[in-house]
Amino acid sequence: MNNPNDFVIENGVLIKYKGTDPVVIVPDGVTSIGNWAFRGCSSLTSVTLPEGLTSIWYGAFSYCSSLTSVTLPDGVTSIGNEVFYGCSSLTSATLPEGLTSIGNEAFSWCSSLTSVTLPEGLTSIGYKAFYECKNLTSVTLPEGLTSIGDSAFWDCRKLTSVTLPEGLTSIGEYAFCECSSLTSVTLPEGLTSIGDRAFDSCKGLKKIVFPTSLKKIDKGAFSGCENLVSVSGGGVIAYAKTAFGANEWPYKSCKKLKYTSEMFKNAGQLPDLFAGHLDVCDAEALAWVYIYQKGELWEKALAKVLTAENAPAILAAMAAFIREAKSPKKAATVAAAFVRANVLLLSGEGIAELLDALRSKKQATLADE
Repeated sequence: MNNPNDFVIENGVLIKYKGTDPVVIVPDGVTSIGNWAFRGCSSLTSVTLPEGLTSIWYGAFSYCSSLTSVTLPDGVTSIGNEVFYGCSSLTSATLPEGLTSIGNEAFSWCSSLTSVTLPEGLTSIGYKAFYECKNLTSVTLPEGLTSIGDSAFWDCRKLTSVTLPEGLTSIGEYAFCECSSLTSVTLPEGLTSIGDRAFDSCKGLKKIVFPTSLKKIDKGAFSGCENLVSVSGGGVIAYAKTAFGANEWPYKSCKKLKYTSEMFKNAGQLPDLFAGHLDVCDAEALAWVYIYQKGELWEKALAKVLTAENAPAILAAMAAFIREAKSPKKAATVAAAFVRANVLLLSGEGIAELLDALRSKKQATLADE
């Protein structure tokens, strides 16, 4: 039984616990755990929190290095910043339905935490909420979550997979940086942006499928994903120049990534970074580059990959683009790109297909008029 004099309580707020008991039962009537109330209670192994508790404030259990598990009662709606910061023995946390937010660094440096289930109703995960939880292997993210804060799961190096829920609109900077065991991630429809270095050095990732809602991928978002081989999907995406590694981080490029026509078509105007990867592009991607990417850098890159073997396929792709064009002007743009790249000189069969496509487009236009 705990000594009642060890609890300093004012107006329902537990201001300070002064005891050294390893097992603590917080008295009934406490509605909030105040700032740093148990901070540094290194002998504390277990704490029972009362029904009626609604909030836990800044750093309340920080550096309780012997605390192994915690169950938060129903009614707790928010966990403040740094609440369990540095609880290095904490292996599990049961969070209640009704919890809406997890504060900044709430579970940072909980190096023994292996799994956590986040409840329905949670809408936001704060900055560095699970930073350096190096033994975290699984996390369940609920429907209704709209944002994952910067560095939220940085260096959770044993995390192997994560499914992000429908309704999530943004992934913060460094959110999953250095999650080196992460092999799969499911990005939901509704997601619009991926922050700087969000998946930097996720060396286990091999495949990414972007949702059609995605509009922006910031610098270094996938830099250092050295085993990433496939990226697909997406809407009209604004790729940062360094999205998959760049000159300033040459050691962090995605060396195995194959750039597909889908990426090129969705991106529109591509960062120059992509010019160095045309050798792994398919014919449709190269056709797209011929049409829309301008400048000396692209011209030189295209010259290196154009061959008599792949020219017919590129021509066929361009002819298909002409047929799909919604206006004669668009069709003319494709044809001009052909001539500019001198692709026509390499394939008589391709020339015939191109001319046939142009005739079809002209006849269709006259019929419409």
